[in-house]
Amino acid sequence: MRQHEVADGGMTEGLGAAAPGTAFVTEQGAATTVWAATAPELSGAGGGHLEDCSFARPWHGDGPPPRGHYLPYAMDAGRADRLWALSERLLAGPTTEGQGATGGM
Repeated sequence: MRQHEVADGGMTEGLGAAAPGTAFVTEQGAATTVWAATAPELSGAGGGHLEDCSFARPWHGDGPPPRGHYLPYAMDAGRADRLWALSERLLAGPTTEGQGATGGM
């Protein structure tokens, strides 16, 4: 669901009102996920950050990113690798030496 469609009432007709404190009703909130799973133009285009049924862009400005943008660390391969390794260690449980799952961390 693109922002202008929400503001203009485009695809929102008949969906009802959003829950208090939320920007979208359930169908609107699911729109990008459904688009990502079904859009032929995304075939083979994995690894992107999607928002409002389109690819988001990195934000290098000050303060929080505006809609349609993400902070670059969210797509940092080195951070992803470290998180994966940490997750594997935490899921493995205690080691045979009696150390905790985090080892020497």
